[in-house]
Amino acid sequence: MSMATSMKANVSSLSGMETGRIKIEDDIITKTHKFFLLRGLRLDDGLMRRLAKGSNDRLKNGNPLFKR
Repeated sequence: MSMATSMKANVSSLSGMETGRIKIEDDIITKTHKFFLLRGLRLDDGLMRRLAKGSNDRLKNGNPLFKR
């Protein structure tokens, strides 16, 4: 909730991105990176973008985690 508030994002949208149901946009990656930096956590921006791309590719190709 605090992350969503800080980023001015919808909690359910962040949850959907976290679980691979919603595409992760570049601006969310930037905001997430900044959110953690402000809290003293240095994350690899490039790695975050590669992981988001992988998630987005799985979503585009049909995420097997949500198939029945």
